[in-house]
Amino acid sequence: MGIIIKQSIRGTIYSYAGVILGTINVLFLMPNLLLAEEIGLINLLVALSNIFAEFSALGFNQVTTRLFSYFRNKQNKNNGYLFILLSVTCAGLILSVIVFFFTKSSLINSSGGKSTLFSNYVFLLIPLIGGTLFYNVFDNLLKVLYSSTVGTFYKEVIFRILVFINLAMVYLNLYEFHMFLFIYVITLLLPTVFLFIDIARKGELSFRRSPGFINSELRKQMIKVAFFGMLSSVASMAITNIDKYLVTAYLDLKSTGIYSIAFFMGSLILKPSTALSKISSVILADSWKKNDLKTIFTIYREGCAHMYLIGLYILLGIWINIGNIFHLLPSEYANGEMVVLIIGLAFLVEMISGASGMIMATSRDFPLLTYFRVSSGIVLITAGYFLIPEYGINGAAFSVLCSHLTLSISKIIFMYIKFKVHPFDRNMLFISLIAIISYGLLTFLPELRNVFVDIVVRSSLFTLLFLFLTLKFNVSQSVRDIFNSIINKFKNL
Repeated sequence: MGIIIKQSIRGTIYSYAGVILGTINVLFLMPNLLLAEEIGLINLLVALSNIFAEFSALGFNQVTTRLFSYFRNKQNKNNGYLFILLSVTCAGLILSVIVFFFTKSSLINSSGGKSTLFSNYVFLLIPLIGGTLFYNVFDNLLKVLYSSTVGTFYKEVIFRILVFINLAMVYLNLYEFHMFLFIYVITLLLPTVFLFIDIARKGELSFRRSPGFINSELRKQMIKVAFFGMLSSVASMAITNIDKYLVTAYLDLKSTGIYSIAFFMGSLILKPSTALSKISSVILADSWKKNDLKTIFTIYREGCAHMYLIGLYILLGIWINIGNIFHLLPSEYANGEMVVLIIGLAFLVEMISGASGMIMATSRDFPLLTYFRVSSGIVLITAGYFLIPEYGINGAAFSVLCSHLTLSISKIIFMYIKFKVHPFDRNMLFISLIAIISYGLLTFLPELRNVFVDIVVRSSLFTLLFLFLTLKFNVSQSVRDIFNSIINKFKNL
């Protein structure tokens, strides 16, 4: 657990440094400098490129996660794995671009037909697909090389700093949206370049082949993992991105812009689990290879409780300030308030299931995870078909919640049936009580006249109360250890 905790903490620090920058960019600058329709376009392009990029990988990110340990050999340049990885990736990119040209008209008609914006900039999907694809491939490779946080640093910190500068140029009237979008795409590609340089600096950049290393059994495994991995990853990426496409198709780009801003707020609670899952997947893959079930179940049990605790704290911390946050946004974004709560609950449900998805993805039962994800994607699309036309962006958020409930419940049931373990214990009950008490008491706090002062006071009191109750109920040894470590450092000053 030492590697997991160390890199998870570092990754979380990078993620939340990015959250601060992202909050400034997405919540305060973009809505006031760009039209809602323009924000919708950016998010639609990114969402579609994510789905296409996942298809382009042809399941080899999952091959890297599950089977790289069989290739690992630094002296022998990992037995030519990078050559295989890049060959498949380039083939996938070519295939994806061909698919894009065949489906471009359909995409424009279904998602951009109500606006010329999408049709004018749809060609930007090609560099976005390529950049996103190679970022995922390089980030995943560095992850299995036990360097899981550099990609987070480039994507969450460096990229957001560059976006801030880009927005500042718009604020200073140095250029308008057209130039902003092109520079935005370029800055989105830069983390990929930085990761490539990092791989080279680590001495892992080798295009040497190792003929004969892959025997028939390993080849069969790679094909099986790649096939189910592609289905699973595309379904997973669709679950987290297709809602924006559906909002545009059933409503318009302006609604997508408003929905995306609210979605960003609700998704903030997922940041700690993102950092945790990156390094956990590597440890889990190695643990399965050694049949170390003790480590696997420890990651599952402890991870579920910790993620639930952190998720509830962040979600309620946002919700107690929701009025203040939307007071700082243009009035047209007021419709997104409930979206924040619903999306937050959707991701909280996912966090309760902990590392169950990663455990399945790195085990022999990984095909079952594919079926779970595909089923959840079908639930999202079906629910969106009925709910979005009737309830607008709130309907889209409910569709996401239904999808995450389906997936998380399926994973939890699987873990219980297969291994007789589940995440629910007395600590989960105490964590729920801590959240109810903390939030309940804060509702009696009167609103202060100054919005910023109110946010600081409300958030500080909530944090102190939540921390006090967490320590009092002793629901997390890790939180207590970190707290004691900080106190001891102050004592030694």
